[in-house]
Amino acid sequence: MTPRAGAALAALLTAACVVSACGVQQRSTPELEPRAAVPYGLLDTPAPGPTTASDAAVPDGQPRVYFTRQRQLEPVAAPPRTGNGLDQLSQLLTALAAGPSAGERQRGIGTALPPGLTLRLLGVSNAVARVELAGVTASSDVDQAPYAVAQIVLTSTSLRGVEAVELSRQGEQLAAPLPDGTLTDRALRAQDYGALSR
Repeated sequence: MTPRAGAALAALLTAACVVSACGVQQRSTPELEPRAAVPYGLLDTPAPGPTTASDAAVPDGQPRVYFTRQRQLEPVAAPPRTGNGLDQLSQLLTALAAGPSAGERQRGIGTALPPGLTLRLLGVSNAVARVELAGVTASSDVDQAPYAVAQIVLTSTSLRGVEAVELSRQGEQLAAPLPDGTLTDRALRAQDYGALSR
């Protein structure tokens, strides 16, 4: 049953309860009431719209958190942030590491980041964010590695003032996979992962 049909059915059931509560004579066999006879516009259903902030298109220039959906990266609206640019970037990375919400998961949105991964912002210099990976950093699915790195890079560079990302672990810069599987130790830019994003 579609959401619209479900809403119409719920409205019809509500209308039936309202009508029966108002002393309308009950019938032994059910009959469909004419639409005009149902009071208060109970059968009117609003046009379907976004149910969460991430359902709506993210306005240009607004920070995003990137998750995965059908082997593509899917931007969702960033949660509210406070503080200066470094604080806001840290909050974006925390939201990314936390993964998609329950509602987003129901819509097929997931993450390539392994559970237990922590992303810590070390700083931003010359528009390059330095992000330390801690905790679990390996996934059993090697194909997911470029998506995981892309999520970090695209989320970070969605914030104004960040143009590239360097990843490190235990103080040492990491070589990161590009979409074609090659490794690079240079700073990573959003355009490096354009083939994976919607």
